[in-house]
Amino acid sequence: TDGSQIPIIGTGTWIDASQPYLFAIPWTQPDPTGKDPQSSAGVSTATLADLDAGLTVQLLGLSGILPADPAIHAETWRSDRRPGQPWNDSWGRPLVIAYGLFQPTSGEDVIKAKAQYQITRIIYLSGGAPGPDLPLPSLTDTAVGGRALWTAITDACALTDRPARPQWDAADWASAPWKGVRVSTGNKRAFLSAPIEIR
Repeated sequence: TDGSQIPIIGTGTWIDASQPYLFAIPWTQPDPTGKDPQSSAGVSTATLADLDAGLTVQLLGLSGILPADPAIHAETWRSDRRPGQPWNDSWGRPLVIAYGLFQPTSGEDVIKAKAQYQITRIIYLSGGAPGPDLPLPSLTDTAVGGRALWTAITDACALTDRPARPQWDAADWASAPWKGVRVSTGNKRAFLSAPIEIR
């Protein structure tokens, strides 16, 4: 540590904040320094659609939703379409979980974040279900399939009453456009949960 009980990493890799789901500052906070590549005019431009669903299988496994044996997680999520299974929606179609991560991008920024935000890591999570109508992408590659399914769900559940900001964004943490689960308003039903943050 540096004497303030904050670990300083000597080896390893810091996050790449150029990825839209990896935040150099908390998603909910202003960025007056412009350090976060995902910010503009001091405000994060990331939206719920930018979160990454490529680790859906791993997150469902860690949460205990998939069977206990990790060796069968991917195949189970890909192919077991029984409606009663907890990794499927009511129509037997696969759930997805998308995540974002705030973590400082350097040892110096860890110290600053601890002072400014009193926290150095936040995980953002949201879940989605394709419902009965959305076409399923190929799930052979679970990361690619999870991301494609997430895109389809967030597109279907876009906020049609505000076309300039169709997706949940940084401002919506203060005044949520929906609570719980949003159902798509078009002719193809899909379901999208409001994001949560884990500190």
